[in-house]
This record gives sequence, structure tokens and C-alpha cells, in this order.
Amino acid sequence: MAAEKKTPTRIYAVTNKETKAVRLVRATQAGPARNHVAKDNYDVHVATQDDLVTYAATVKVETAGADVTE
Repeated sequence: MAAEKKTPTRIYAVTNKETKAVRLVRATQAGPARNHVAKDNYDVHVATQDDLVTYAATVKVETAGADVTE
């Protein structure tokens, strides 16, 4: 029986930009480590028509991966 290949992991320090709190997360890449921490603070769902009507006037639509400008 062949040994099962294990995906290598690293420990990432994920820092909250506002509070400077750090969490150490073992993951294969930085993205999954960040997502693991974010899931505790954010809920994500496809915007409904009601969401769009409610928020369109006050919340700017952002493009994932684009630079954030203020």
C-alpha cells in the first residue's frame, strides 16, 4: 500500500488590520488562512434583488481582486 501524499502546510499569522489581533492558522496557502479567520466575522451570500434595492444607493459595488481606493 502506497503512502498517502500529504499537501504541505505552513502556519500563517493572520492580523486584524483594525485591532492588530493575530491568529495563527495552519493552511496550504495564505488565502485559505485568511478565509478561515474571516468566516468568524462575515457572512457571504449572493445578493438578492431586495439587497440590491436596499443597499445600491449607499453601498459601492466592489470588484474582487481590484485595489481598494478610498
